[in-house]
Amino acid sequence: MGFAVAIAAQAPLASIPGVTRSYYDVTGSNADQVRAAIDKSRPTDPNDGLRVDALTSSHYAWRWPGTGKDGCDLSRAEVTFTATMLLPRLAADATLSSTARKRWDAYIRDLETHETTHLANAYSARAQLADAIKSATCQTANAAGMQVLAKTRTLDLAFDKRTRHGQAAGASFP
Repeated sequence: MGFAVAIAAQAPLASIPGVTRSYYDVTGSNADQVRAAIDKSRPTDPNDGLRVDALTSSHYAWRWPGTGKDGCDLSRAEVTFTATMLLPRLAADATLSSTARKRWDAYIRDLETHETTHLANAYSARAQLADAIKSATCQTANAAGMQVLAKTRTLDLAFDKRTRHGQAAGASFP
């Protein structure tokens, strides 16, 4: 089952419903100070335990008529999806030189591209999730859904390993 698809950098986040973008502010008067602020504040990826500059977290919920009761109707299963993309943001008091600011802008662009790929992969998994649930029995539907989520996590891990959490594609600062 292949639902890991790289998406073009220009693909808008607006085309994926249920996405929230959040930030952690970093400051500094030069690139090294900003990097130190990122290192201090950045999140931990729950998939591999590494500290990362940005993180996309996805949440799926599913239900169907008769869930947990006799007469469940898996053909009417519904899957909802939400996600949060956490990125660093220069605080208002950050003062970078024009050269460092250009590097920052390129870094953020590449970091967003990397996280958007995670987001697209997660969003496309919801269709796989719905199909798995609808193809299961009432007793195995939740397990079938969890298998799809496990495959999605495996794909994310492989993507991060291949790209070194985006660094191989330019998502590094300074």
